[in-house]
Amino acid sequence: MIARAPGLLAAATACAALAGCRFDTQGISSDAAAGDRPATFDLVAEPRREASLVDRPRPERQEREQSCLDGIDNDGDGAIDCADADCTGAGYECAPEVPASMEGYYRLRKGAWEEPAPACADGSKAGIYGSDPVPASCASCTCGPLTGAECGYPPLHHWKGTKVCSGSGTDVTSSYGKPACTPGTATGENSVKIVGNAPIVSAGSCPASGGELLAKKAWSAQLEVCTEAGAGGGCAPGSVCLRKPATGYEPKLCHRLKGGGECGSWSSITGHADWKDERGCTPCACQPQTTCSGGSYTFYGDNQSCDSSGCNDPQEIKPGGDCRDFTPSSSSLPFSVTAKKATAGNTSCKAEGGQPSGAIKSTPITFCCR
Repeated sequence: MIARAPGLLAAATACAALAGCRFDTQGISSDAAAGDRPATFDLVAEPRREASLVDRPRPERQEREQSCLDGIDNDGDGAIDCADADCTGAGYECAPEVPASMEGYYRLRKGAWEEPAPACADGSKAGIYGSDPVPASCASCTCGPLTGAECGYPPLHHWKGTKVCSGSGTDVTSSYGKPACTPGTATGENSVKIVGNAPIVSAGSCPASGGELLAKKAWSAQLEVCTEAGAGGGCAPGSVCLRKPATGYEPKLCHRLKGGGECGSWSSITGHADWKDERGCTPCACQPQTTCSGGSYTFYGDNQSCDSSGCNDPQEIKPGGDCRDFTPSSSSLPFSVTAKKATAGNTSCKAEGGQPSGAIKSTPITFCCR
């Protein structure tokens, strides 16, 4: 009869609970003559084995390319960025690299000034630059009624010793050009004549108006610029992966010049940044067009009170008239003079000013487009 070792089940259970152990059944015997001997068990612990890389869980495979601009095969299908149909089907394309003389990748659109610009392909807002500057235009200058115009007395010259105003006469305007009656006495031959038009004492003035800047907007258009923030791979050498332009933007790709220069055979489009409106209009002014006409002197002979007493023929001397003989019939002749100022004519003003001045100052930004 085979003797079962005491506690065998318990030992086996303990062994099963101990990770990596084995049990040894040496000492079990079926020889009846030798007598039943207790079975012995040796529990031997084995070293713990680390899980291999094969046993570790694999990262979850992406179903689609997560980024088309990072140069990484995100979904593990062996295709990077634009080489992956996930990208080309989602609005990405291969485009030539930026030349060494330029920088950046841009998509442009020209729109009306201050109108909302469409969103860029990545959902961001477009940068706005001024385009097509509006030149200054000004309202016409106008003048109100002229006031304050005044003319003086016409110039009166006197010749002593001649009846025909011969030679150089003496200017007696200040002596007789007065609103009050001026008495005098004439002896010998005398003649008088008005030799020109009365002077302008005051040209007057007109109120000026107008000259306001009419061009309120600085630009008639705006350049809307979408900046491509990144460029991916998966394209042929010399090309990069970029987003296709958003709806409304030009399909052609543009770059910015480095440090000035020319775009060469490429299209050149200029936007204006950091602008300051320095347009204006020259001030309006009104120049009076006053002229003087008329004016006269009236001589009263044999009378020093400027009336008709003692004088049957007062003589009025006007501009443009002939020389007047004022020789007394006897050795002397008392006389008197009254004067009239000339009349201010063409009492209007000529408007001046209101001319455009200044300009819009800005920092030009040149884009070269393929």
